[in-house]
This record gives sequence, structure tokens and C-alpha cells, in this order.
Amino acid sequence: APAEIKDIDAQYQKIMPSFTAVQKIFSDYYYDYWNAMYYGTEFTGEVSYEEFSKKLDDAAAKNPDYIEYVVEYFRFCAASMTSEDEQLQIKNILKFKELAPEEHWLYCNELMQLYFSTGSYDKTVDIADIAIKNNYQTATAYIFKAEALFSSGRYEECVKTVEQDIAENSNKAATYVYKIRSLYQMGKKDEAFKFCETLYKGEDTDSSYYAIKAELHRMDKDYEEALSTCEEGLKLDDENIELYRQQAITYLLKEDATSAKTTLNKAYDRGATLELIHTIAVYSIIADDESWYEEVEQMLAANNLEIPQTILDFKAGKLTLEDIYIDGKGDVS
Repeated sequence: APAEIKDIDAQYQKIMPSFTAVQKIFSDYYYDYWNAMYYGTEFTGEVSYEEFSKKLDDAAAKNPDYIEYVVEYFRFCAASMTSEDEQLQIKNILKFKELAPEEHWLYCNELMQLYFSTGSYDKTVDIADIAIKNNYQTATAYIFKAEALFSSGRYEECVKTVEQDIAENSNKAATYVYKIRSLYQMGKKDEAFKFCETLYKGEDTDSSYYAIKAELHRMDKDYEEALSTCEEGLKLDDENIELYRQQAITYLLKEDATSAKTTLNKAYDRGATLELIHTIAVYSIIADDESWYEEVEQMLAANNLEIPQTILDFKAGKLTLEDIYIDGKGDVS
């Protein structure tokens, strides 16, 4: 067998006793809670991150052979399981990373998500680079890297990252929207539209092409073209939530709140992306729909998220609808 496979097998054999033992502690403690959360079974007990963390410490003290980074990995899993504060989750997984930097497959994805959700875009890029370098979940890593670069206004770097993704992954690349958005933000509208058209594949065109094209037309204030593009895409795929969202935003910009609500309801019936939830919050402010706004607040809070500052500023009258969906990055940020 190749040396690399032998090395992986040796590492696997080394950690398995600790991994199996600590995993059992984790499973025994969280099993009923896990089933209730994911499968809707009844759970009347209580779980506590602090209590489980103490169980881990006690077990590690009684079993000095436990590998420390395995213990810390499950401490992170526990914090994630009960949606503890994101900074605590980051602290836990950084402890694991410090102890086992080579075990990137166990920390890259989680750290990218946590860093991005807390607005630590430079750190998101750093972890994405580790994943890409080690050929680990590169599709996800490129998405996080491109989105982080775009969100921090590093548009030229974002374009280069997307081009690297496309060069390495050909038709599997899923970052093209960030190149389009970056080109637009760089003032290269013609290039943005031109690159967007490269995504058109005739009968094999993905409906996401129509969503990003509608977004460009909407930001360019060509509302009728944006709406007709959405309609064209929905004929192809009437389950595409982003198409409904772009349609609803365009209706809001046209001051047609009634059509916007109808469209948002169609999208909401099909699922709830974070972007859709943010758009519903904006609509709720315009329509003075307090119950839907409160529902959004509760949904975000249940996922340890808050109403973005952009929306709060809009509610306070500090931003206009055009400030959000035409100027700046063209969306809630």
C-alpha cells in the first residue's frame, strides 16, 4: 500500500481507542436530546454543556491514555449541539486545532462557518486556504473564501479566487455568483453581465442563472427585465427560493408590497434560507407587519442569530430600501 495510506491507517489505529471511548460518553449523555432535536421524539430531561464538560474532564483525569485533542473535539461538539455562544465554540475548536493542526478534516468546515457567521472574514479566508491546500471539501472552502472576500470588499481577490475554483473544478464550481457580484461592485457592469451569460447552457441551463441575472437587472434598476427574468426561471424551476426572493425584492423596489408578500409566501412555503428571512424582515417593516417581523426574530434567535444591523438601521429610518438593494452590496449585509 502507498505510504500515505499506511500513515492514515496508523493514525486511525492510534486515535480509535480514545475516539470510541469519548464518543460513547458523548452519545450516552446526548442520545435522547439528539433524537428529540432531529427526530421529534419526546425528551423531558435536561442537558447542560457545563455538566458534560465536567464529565469529560473527570473521564480524562481517570483515563490518562485518552488523547487530549479527541477530548477537546467532543467538547466542541457538545457546545455546538446545544448552540452555545459562538465565541465559546470558536475557543473550543481552536484548542483542538492547536493540539492537532494536521487534523484539518475535523476543524476546517466548522471554523469556516463560525468565523464567517461572526464576521471574521480574514480568518475565514485563512481556514479556507488550509482546506484548499489539503484538498479537503474544496467546494465548500471556495464558497466560504469567495463569500468572505466579497463581504469584506476584497473584490479583485474574490474574482481571482473564483477563477481559481473554476480552473480547478471546471463545471463543479459553485462560486461564479461572487465573481459576477464583485465585477458589478468594481464598476465593471458590462463584464458582470457578460460573464453571467456564460452560465446560459440552453435547455441545460440551471435556474440559478436566472436568479443572478435578475439580481443584476434589479441592481441596475431595470425592474421589468428583472421580473421577466424571474418568470423565465420559475418556468424552469418553480421551487427555486432565490428566484422568488429576487422577484419579491424587485416588487418592493417598485413599491408593490402586495405582490411582494404573495411572492415571499410562495418562497416561504418552499423553505427558509437566511437570505429569505432577511428579506421577509425588510418587507415586514415596510408593511408594518409586526407579527411576521416577530416570527423572523424568533426564528433567528432559535438559531443563535440576530436581526442584521442593516435591517435595524432600515427600521430606524437610517437607510432606505435603495440603500440596501441598489447601492452598497445590493443586499442585506
